[in-house]
Amino acid sequence: SQGDPARAVAAYRKALAINPDLGNAHFNLARLSMAGGNLEEALHHIGRVVALDPTSADEWNIKGRLHQAMRDLQPAKEAYERSIKLDPTSWTTLHDYAVCAEQFGNFLFAMRQYERAVALSGRGGASDPSELSLWLYNLGNTLAKLERDADARAVLTRALEVAEGAQ
Repeated sequence: SQGDPARAVAAYRKALAINPDLGNAHFNLARLSMAGGNLEEALHHIGRVVALDPTSADEWNIKGRLHQAMRDLQPAKEAYERSIKLDPTSWTTLHDYAVCAEQFGNFLFAMRQYERAVALSGRGGASDPSELSLWLYNLGNTLAKLERDADARAVLTRALEVAEGAQ
């Protein structure tokens, strides 16, 4: 079934028919559903994953991303908060939480989350410089929304430097 998503889905569903508590099968079905654009099915499976293992910060973050993609912001916020409680050093979750906070219109809170994400990514951080550049860009835009123009300009300049260095 490697390389063939339809066969992989069938195999995972068969495994779940035998044992519905296989977290790995639910996780892989969530991943395949996301790739296929079926966010509701992905959310169902990632929901099963966190029900089976509520201590996994990464899966809570994925659940938040799925809710956010579906424009269901309150459950997204709650999933991000759960993820951060489990792993307060996850710069990816902090960034995702900041994006969600912006969608709520809470720019000051979003700015603080972006700042934390950027600071953490600098300590062993983001494996992909374009990811850091995106976070800096988002932070700069949020600073601009807060009318902190000089800070925004400095952060956006840094984002550009990081992006150019990544090429």
